Parts: sequence; C-alpha cells; structure tokens
Amino acid sequence: MCGSLPPMDGEDPVISLPHEGPEQLAAAVRSALVDQDARYREGAEQTLSGDAYAVAARRFQATLELGYLVASADGFADAV
Repeated sequence: MCGSLPPMDGEDPVISLPHEGPEQLAAAVRSALVDQDARYREGAEQTLSGDAYAVAARRFQATLELGYLVASADGFADAV
C-alpha cells in the first residue's frame, strides 16, 4: 500500500504511506495515536477556538479524518 494526502498550502503531505507491510503500518499508526492525549486536546482546543489552521489543530483534524475513513471502510476488508 502506498499513497499520500496532498500537501496543504505548499507544505509536506499530512499523511504519507510508504511501501511497507500491514504490520509495519499498524505499528506506525499505533505509535502516532498512543499516549497523545495532550496533543489531541491542544488540537481540539485550537480547532474550537477558531484557529483551525494552527499545526496542532490540523493534526487533530487529520486524525479525525483518518478515523472516519477507517470507520467507513470497516466491513469492506476481506474476511479472514
């Protein structure tokens, strides 16, 4: 699996998936999500305060979008 979301305002891509196996990608996702409470709280606060383009707010919003993508794809994976 390989792909990326396009850059925002000329910056690096928000999400970039290298040519790695599912186990490596799962480990990377876990490391990005575990023990990040303060970071997500800051992003949520920035988003709600109207500063939706701040870095923490954009990371928070990107994480929400990933969650929505995963939720919408649930059930489409091949049965094991």
